[in-house]
Amino acid sequence: MSSNMKTTNEMNNLDEKLRQIQKVEPSPFLFTRIQAKLEGKLSLRVSRKMALASVIGLFALIAINSWILNKAQNKQSDNLLQQMNLIESQQIYR
Repeated sequence: MSSNMKTTNEMNNLDEKLRQIQKVEPSPFLFTRIQAKLEGKLSLRVSRKMALASVIGLFALIAINSWILNKAQNKQSDNLLQQMNLIESQQIYR
């Protein structure tokens, strides 16, 4: 029970210390400075040139990727047809 009394005394001491805390008034210009910084960060914009360059780069990347994948698929299908002797040749004799 002594530990229970100890925690009760500690809580009472803590409550008393919390009651003694006084509210501090902020600087009158604090809110306006914070607001100005937030507006400054929000006003960052991407230039049209940068946006256009990003779109063109992304389009080129997708086009190259699809070309490479298509080339690889055609090569695999040709290899499979050769293995199964199904490729039709335009020559009469081999």
